[in-house]
Amino acid sequence: MAAVARRVAMRLTPENAPAAARCVAESFAHPQSRDPFTTQFKLQRHQWFRMAYPFVQRAADATNPKGVVVMNEDGETVDAVMVNEDFRMAPPPEYRLLPAEWRPVRACFRELHTRFKANYSRPVAEGEILHCLYFTCVRPEVRGQGLMKALWDETQVVARDYGYKHLVAEAPTREVRSVLEESLGFKEVAAVEYADWRFEGATPTEALALANPVEWSRLSISIRNVFSNMY
Repeated sequence: MAAVARRVAMRLTPENAPAAARCVAESFAHPQSRDPFTTQFKLQRHQWFRMAYPFVQRAADATNPKGVVVMNEDGETVDAVMVNEDFRMAPPPEYRLLPAEWRPVRACFRELHTRFKANYSRPVAEGEILHCLYFTCVRPEVRGQGLMKALWDETQVVARDYGYKHLVAEAPTREVRSVLEESLGFKEVAAVEYADWRFEGATPTEALALANPVEWSRLSISIRNVFSNMY
């Protein structure tokens, strides 16, 4: 386990799953959130919780838990979350039943993963790629304290423990891509340009021609080897 100040990074468990889902919801719906989908579609805390909780709960209930959280010193609050799962896993059933506001988000990620698989050298095998899910987060009020590094350090341990060859992660903005590529050694494999992409049957309000294309630009997915040095 990686220690951060008086916090500790640990595996996601059923006991801390609800707090982890709240961390996701509060982080992505926070006024300081720069997430393009939150901004474009005015996603609120309860909407993020409904989307994230099935993933978080499934990861927490796994026989071999791969998710990572950083617990606050109070022992009850989760300050950072990285939900990891095998890339071959299909989304939980609840994901497909989300309300209409999630329709363009689901479509965009589905297209991104389709492009990733098309660019990968062979069909992805189970146990080969550990997927660090999109809603990795650190609470805005505790950013800059090394919590994200702790998540990545512990996730590297998880990947090694279970014999994964690669990590993959999505980036919704230029800033996140820069961190993945320049600090963590990831390489972009596929992307969906927000301004150019439309999914079948999209309404004008569901279009992804986002208001700040210079900062946001595209949703991308990047890959890195597990056993290379991360820092």
